[in-house]
Amino acid sequence: MDNQKYVLRKLEEAKQNILKTLGPKDSYSKSDVFKMLTKFGYVESLALDEAPMYLPSKGYCFDSISEFTNSFIQNNSNYQIYAIRMEHHFNLFVVSYEQNIANAYYSVNISLETMDICYILEVMTNRDL
Repeated sequence: MDNQKYVLRKLEEAKQNILKTLGPKDSYSKSDVFKMLTKFGYVESLALDEAPMYLPSKGYCFDSISEFTNSFIQNNSNYQIYAIRMEHHFNLFVVSYEQNIANAYYSVNISLETMDICYILEVMTNRDL
């Protein structure tokens, strides 16, 4: 299958999932993001200093949100870290907000398990899709 067709199909599936769960909206708030994430498992909201309890310390820098997210989320951002219990472990996502509207995200892990969430967050943070 053509990669572009695959990505477009996955984004369309994400849009339909969001529409089914939240209804039509122009933008998505913290509560919308939290509600969507609960579709994938138990969700906890974390502070940056709690993230090391969910991840091994090797390979991650917890000094600032910018360093933790490889500059995807800036230090001055209003952000929330979400830990989603999937199977027997947690996957962490960071979503930044501007005036309570989701505008960027970062996934700590990229795997088949997390990709559907990434597509949903891509749609929720990108109004042009």
